Amino acid sequence: MARSQSWKDLEKKWSEILCKYGLTAHRVSRAGNYQVSDYDVKVAEMPELISDCKYSIHSFKTNRLLDEVEDKYKKAKGDTAILVTKGYKEHGQDASCDSEFMAMLLAYWVGVGTKEDLWATYSKTKPAKETKE
Repeated sequence: MARSQSWKDLEKKWSEILCKYGLTAHRVSRAGNYQVSDYDVKVAEMPELISDCKYSIHSFKTNRLLDEVEDKYKKAKGDTAILVTKGYKEHGQDASCDSEFMAMLLAYWVGVGTKEDLWATYSKTKPAKETKE
C-alpha cells in the first residue's frame, strides 16, 4: 500500500468506527486541493469536534506507551487503557485511548444509544487478553 493511501485509509477507518456507534461522521475530502485547511473527519452531532488523523511509518511514542499499558494491565474483555501524558514544562495533559473507546464515549456524550448498548458494541470488538498463569 502506498504511503499516500495509508493516511486516507486511517481517516476512513476512524469515520467508520464513529458511524458504528450511531454517530453521523464523514471523511472530508479535499480532492487534491491541499491549500484548503480543514480537519479530516466531521461528526454531524458534534460540529465543535475537531478530529484529525495522523499516520506515520514510524510509530508514535504515545502509541507504543499505550500498547505497553494495555499489555501490562489489560486482563479481561472490555478492559480499556487510558494513558495520560505530560511533557516537561508543558501546560495541561494529554489522554490517549483506543479509537473504539473514544467513539463509544463520544456517542454516549451526544446521547446516541444507551450506555449498555454502546458498551455491548464496544465489548464485541475488543478481544480478550490472554491471562498468563
